[in-house]
Amino acid sequence: MELTLFVQRQNDPPVCRTVRFSSLQDLRHVLNMAPTQLLMTVHPKHNQDFLVESETQLYDGALVKIAERRRRIFITYGGVRNRPLIWYPETSVSRIEQAILELFNLPSQSNVELRDKDGTMIVLSESLPDDIQLVLSIGDRAPAARPEPMARSSLSSVSSSSLSAPVPSTAAPPSPIVTSPTRRTSDVDAQPPLRRSPSQGSLVRSESFSSPRSDRGRHSLFSSKTTVAAVVADFPNLLRSSSPSRSGSFVDHSGDLEASLKVAAAADPKCVQTLGGHGGFVLALATAGDVLFSGSQDNRIMIWDLNNLQYIGTLTGHKGFVRCLAASLEKRLLFSGSQDKTIKVWSLEHFECVRTLSGHTDEVYALQLTDRYLISSSEDKTIRIWDLSTLECLHTLSNHRAGVFAVHALSPEVSPSPLLISGSRDKSIKLWDLRSMQVKRTLHPPHYDCVTAFAVANGKLFSASRDKSIKEWDMHTFHSTRHALNAHSDWICALDVGYTADRKPVLFSASRDCTVRVWDVETLTHIDTLSGHTASVNAMLNIDQMLFTASNDRTIKVWRWRSD
Repeated sequence: MELTLFVQRQNDPPVCRTVRFSSLQDLRHVLNMAPTQLLMTVHPKHNQDFLVESETQLYDGALVKIAERRRRIFITYGGVRNRPLIWYPETSVSRIEQAILELFNLPSQSNVELRDKDGTMIVLSESLPDDIQLVLSIGDRAPAARPEPMARSSLSSVSSSSLSAPVPSTAAPPSPIVTSPTRRTSDVDAQPPLRRSPSQGSLVRSESFSSPRSDRGRHSLFSSKTTVAAVVADFPNLLRSSSPSRSGSFVDHSGDLEASLKVAAAADPKCVQTLGGHGGFVLALATAGDVLFSGSQDNRIMIWDLNNLQYIGTLTGHKGFVRCLAASLEKRLLFSGSQDKTIKVWSLEHFECVRTLSGHTDEVYALQLTDRYLISSSEDKTIRIWDLSTLECLHTLSNHRAGVFAVHALSPEVSPSPLLISGSRDKSIKLWDLRSMQVKRTLHPPHYDCVTAFAVANGKLFSASRDKSIKEWDMHTFHSTRHALNAHSDWICALDVGYTADRKPVLFSASRDCTVRVWDVETLTHIDTLSGHTASVNAMLNIDQMLFTASNDRTIKVWRWRSD
């Protein structure tokens, strides 16, 4: 197709160009457009700008405009409701937070906290929907330190296009922040953000990583003669670059990652290390061999070496929050469930996405692995059973009346028949027979709010809920035997089991009250409290004598807990 178009860039007069192209993607390339830029055209009848979505919208003599995509949210504070804040994708998080304070004439050192209509704290990230309405509250303490390497990308496309070299143009760069409560927003602003699909399996790594592996006696994911760093170094085409790639396959933070990824340990002597680097809430943890994986609201999965707590790299590809993770050492696969309704399957040999599993119609909340199945649960009220060999969906279980937040498959050592436990926003706990794929029973009495987590120890099942309580259930009769009311002062988000120095099991519970509590498994009595996080603790993982906790404060804390 050949057309004569009048092409107008920002702050420039239209330029007449004759262009040949076969598709819109080809036209964008001919016009030398950045992935984050929008191609608009003026409607001949309505005299309004519209996003070009088809070649049929173009004709000889058409005026097309290359516009910078802007993001917009509405903020309520005090008596002022729904004041708009507009910014460009390359704007840093700290600059946006400063603009929020300026918008309401607040002190520049105030701590910005944004919450949605349900009262859930929201972090500024690229996956935040446009035109969302948020409520601003100002904290009393100083803002927590935030790693700068992630700040720039946390509001830009996952493809890191905003970090690449700018498109040659004589136009003046746009102001990063636009705050205009009385301004009528143009159609360009009203359009949803245009995101280019990121390359699956891209690996973000720090060139500064070089540390010898120490053998801690665990079965390693890699051969005994190969360090994690050496495995990562086997991918020079993906990893070695002095500047971010225009293709969006990876982002290089080698200049400043070393300073930002490790944060000083908290005052609590049990906290031995704090790992930082995510640009959003840290929502999930998983391990395979001597590698730790963390999933976040920034849509990324970060990889850590458990031998020395060094950062290895980052997997990108999801278009929404990474809410859950599960890893199989035997299969050498990592599974990640996301707000984007998909489950991605990552090869731990090549650090790339090898499959994307679709089927859920809403965000994926939980993943569980057995020797035969991958089990996933979702806000769509269903549980899906996937064949671990073929990665095909075998069954869809539907019996809950609301989103399913937690699933736990009972091992053969605990139950002679294959059983699955599920907990839902409908407050119920259901027991499933994995042979018939039918509900076997619903446990009573139920929790008073959403069921969020399960753990098994000493022949007992423990369930946690947003009702702030922990229930203990007998594994033979599935009758409730104990109930710890007000176990925390806020929602309980996660449970895990650990062991004391003399190998007695203990139960860990993580909460939105920023703490982790330790419980005696036999009596369900409180033993200890781990304090150090400054926001909700969302996930936990106990490895040997180390406890890893993931939080909304964007960090992972490493605890060495021992009973007195």
